Amino acid sequence: PKTAYLADVNFSYNNLFDNRAAREDLGFRVTIPWVEGARRTIQWLADHGMLEKSEDFPFYDRIIDAWRQATGNLPVCE
Repeated sequence: PKTAYLADVNFSYNNLFDNRAAREDLGFRVTIPWVEGARRTIQWLADHGMLEKSEDFPFYDRIIDAWRQATGNLPVCE
């Protein structure tokens, strides 16, 4: 679907970012725990009508089903 057109590029690489330069050069420091930041972001998206309903995108359910079928017999590492 059009909404996922960049997913292949984005998820070809990890999404871990290093803020060392911002810390060293600008004095940046983390002041909000990750979970709180995620909660605030989700709330902001909801408040601005930017969250889509998953039922509007059944294509993704088919992808998840295919993934589960393909990986269902793999051993679980704990």
